[in-house]
Amino acid sequence: MRDINRAYRDAMAAEYAALVSAGRLEDAEHVAEELKSQYDIDVRPARTKVTEKPKPPLAPERVDVEPPPENTAEPTPARRGPGRPRKPAATKPEPGEK
Repeated sequence: MRDINRAYRDAMAAEYAALVSAGRLEDAEHVAEELKSQYDIDVRPARTKVTEKPKPPLAPERVDVEPPPENTAEPTPARRGPGRPRKPAATKPEPGEK
C-alpha cells in the first residue's frame, strides 16, 4: 500500500523547491515551516558563517558608443489586398421553379 504521508512530504518538498526557484521566498518559507512542524524535516539550506560574495555591479552603458542602426536593409512588405471577394448570398428558388 502507498505511504500517503511520504507522498505529502515529497510533494511539499517539491513545492518548496519550485517556490524557491520562482523567487517566491515568503511562500517557500511558509512551506518550510510546515515541513518542519509536521514532518520534522528541514529543507532550508544550512546557514554557514561564510557569506556569498555580492555580485559585481553591471558595467554602465558607454556613452561614446552609438547604438546600432535600425534595420532598414529590408523594405517593409507590400500591403496585400482585402482578400478574396465574398460569395453572393444564396437565394431560395421561387415555388414552382426548379
